[in-house]
Amino acid sequence: MTLTFQLASMGKWFHFEMLWFLPLFCPLISIINLLFLLFWIFRAKWPFLLFLFVFFVTLDEWGLLLQLPEGEQNKQQGFKVLSYNVRLFNQFNWINDGQIPEKIQAEINSLDPDVVCLQEYAQELAPEFSDYPYQYFESTVSNGNLGNIILSKTPILESGKVEFKNSNSGGIYADLEIEKRRFRFFSIHFESLSTNFKETLVDWQYNVNEFQELKKVLEVQNKQVQLIDSVAQSTQLPVVICMDLNNNAFSNSYQQLVSNRKDAFVQAGTGIGTTYSGLLFPLRIDFIIVSQSIDVLDFKTSKAKLSDHRPIMAILAN
Repeated sequence: MTLTFQLASMGKWFHFEMLWFLPLFCPLISIINLLFLLFWIFRAKWPFLLFLFVFFVTLDEWGLLLQLPEGEQNKQQGFKVLSYNVRLFNQFNWINDGQIPEKIQAEINSLDPDVVCLQEYAQELAPEFSDYPYQYFESTVSNGNLGNIILSKTPILESGKVEFKNSNSGGIYADLEIEKRRFRFFSIHFESLSTNFKETLVDWQYNVNEFQELKKVLEVQNKQVQLIDSVAQSTQLPVVICMDLNNNAFSNSYQQLVSNRKDAFVQAGTGIGTTYSGLLFPLRIDFIIVSQSIDVLDFKTSKAKLSDHRPIMAILAN
């Protein structure tokens, strides 16, 4: 049964319409099956062959969860792009530390990206980011203080807002010229999964309403993704989409955005690439997606614990 769930959650061979939520739990299902594989190998029993078979037929899909380091490091020069959901700079004291904004600034400065895309940005608590003289912010809420921002070391040539109707999420874009080529950068925060995942996972039989709400959120997400995809396709410029997708790499939302683009983690990342620490299992929901014409030279996930998300950074080249 767990092997069937593995195949279904990864979209391999078949899909259960009634189990539409399986892709959300794909990382957890994968861990369980990996433990089963090791258990049957240790016991020297034949079921390990079944688990081994499923592992090999889903090898490409495992690449969305885990990337092994390559032997030779790419020495080509490029520019750095960082994406980070800063969780309002700890506005509601989720972390017992009064210096979170300053520490986030120090972390970004230490990584020294050329372009910074931040989500859940609270203007009132934000540091100056003086290393980035060119800044474009747009609010996603009515009071105008919370939203997305793009910080740059080079002038912003053009900018705009992508508004999501009836939502506190949204996106922005800015055109920058880097290495004599113009790019369009997006900073986007998609609809949050407004359900208690931990409780739903443990007590799912008592949470039918939670699952129904979750399904509605996913439908909203898909509409938002379609809008961003159409905006990205409307320009002739190569695009760099930095985002908190609030969903994983097995979702329809991710698949649509990456269908004719590249996932920087898959191209040049290593390890599991976990970007969100709010659940009981590893989850990668923050992405840097780029046009096919852009080379991804390197990708790193920071270990900084200054938000419920981790910063991610890609080194890109023309």
